[in-house]
Amino acid sequence: MHAVLPPLPAKTLKSTCRKLRTEHHIQSPDTNDPRWTCLPQDPCTSIQPVDQTFKFLEEIAKVVQECHAPQFQGQFALGVVGNITPVSHRHDTSRPDGFIHFKRDSLVRIPWADIMMTMEFKKIYNIKNNMDDMVKVIWSMHHIMRTDARRTHVYGLTCEDTKVRLWYCDRSDFVASTEFDVNKDWKHLVRIILSILLASPIQLGLDPTMKATFPDGNSEPSYIITVHNTDTKAATQYQTSRVLSDVGADSPVSRGTRVWMVQRLVNGIAAGPFYALKDVWVHDDRTEEHKIILEVRKAQPDYAQHLLTPVDYGYVPHDLATPLVPDNTHKTLRRQELELTGVVLQTQSLPAIRATSKSQTSKSVPKDSIGSPEDIPETPWRVAEFDKTYLSNDSRQHYRMVVEEIGEPVHSLRNFTDVFTTIQGGWKGPSRRERGEHTTGASFRNAGETRGDYGLGVRQGY
Repeated sequence: MHAVLPPLPAKTLKSTCRKLRTEHHIQSPDTNDPRWTCLPQDPCTSIQPVDQTFKFLEEIAKVVQECHAPQFQGQFALGVVGNITPVSHRHDTSRPDGFIHFKRDSLVRIPWADIMMTMEFKKIYNIKNNMDDMVKVIWSMHHIMRTDARRTHVYGLTCEDTKVRLWYCDRSDFVASTEFDVNKDWKHLVRIILSILLASPIQLGLDPTMKATFPDGNSEPSYIITVHNTDTKAATQYQTSRVLSDVGADSPVSRGTRVWMVQRLVNGIAAGPFYALKDVWVHDDRTEEHKIILEVRKAQPDYAQHLLTPVDYGYVPHDLATPLVPDNTHKTLRRQELELTGVVLQTQSLPAIRATSKSQTSKSVPKDSIGSPEDIPETPWRVAEFDKTYLSNDSRQHYRMVVEEIGEPVHSLRNFTDVFTTIQGGWKGPSRRERGEHTTGASFRNAGETRGDYGLGVRQGY
């Protein structure tokens, strides 16, 4: 767990644990059977509902924070609230049993965007309950990653009776810690809670180069996105107007590609022409997309009109204090190498829920679906194949590129002439444009990986 949790000074953890002992929050701390004072009996003996049974976690978070620093006022709090449905622009009726979240006056309509760690609990420890908690916490973490474009990673926690497991997901891997006991391994729980409560938003997975505006809980958020140019070192802000494509973010372990229509921010106001801004996590040994496009344009000037035109590009810094250090799944999001235990956690699939959505989606991944292994490529439910464990070999690095051209996805076209012309243009390539055709999808086909990101469609403003 030390590899993925926000860093915590050893002396801070040691002093907090010492005070928990001296103030008698831990009973029999020097024996083989220590126990939290606020948990006199194991959850499996409780006749209360789950949300009431696991309220002891709120008390533990409270005393841990007080023993660290009585006057400390952090940004985050732990809540056990099994009957609250968080809100987002993607319809979802999931109700986590608990979560660590930004402090707010009321949790009645808490947005998923405010949740830093999602939690699932069961009073009884058995295979069925374990699998149910796994699937639910994986789904919640997946939902956070796909609905909040600012997220670089997210945390989860499951607890069945007294057995706890920490979960972590970034664009390279989806992993879980070794199981531990909430009483016997009480210092592990202190480490997790204290690390999360004392962390900065950046350390908990919020991209500092993106600022979100949520009109209301059910509307698509808008973002102010900063692009740090690789060549000029200039930082330019862009205001999103609408989403062009976000299907690439439907799988948590992936490139996480999103594309918006944007305008530059000038003195705090969006002005000037519209551009397309692509945000993606690429393997750090790959040549940057803008370099490939510019090289092809230079080598084939006669075909430059058919290629995308980069206007701004660069890697995304992990922290604004160190703008030259790019966000990287292995090198900045984690503190050390993950170590495989050889244990494979088997999860069960959930039935897909088909519902309508106004947002763009792919055929196999409805926005309002709870999903299933068959629906989502690289689905989070396929944490590992049977009897096989693996981690990503190559890290991913956060990258952005702004281009002049804006495409309209072919599935959004309503005129069949435009649909057929676009498909034919994408099939035949530049030759149609050379014959004077007005518009084709060829503009989006000649820059390699732009095919899946910018979409086969009509070019606007051409």
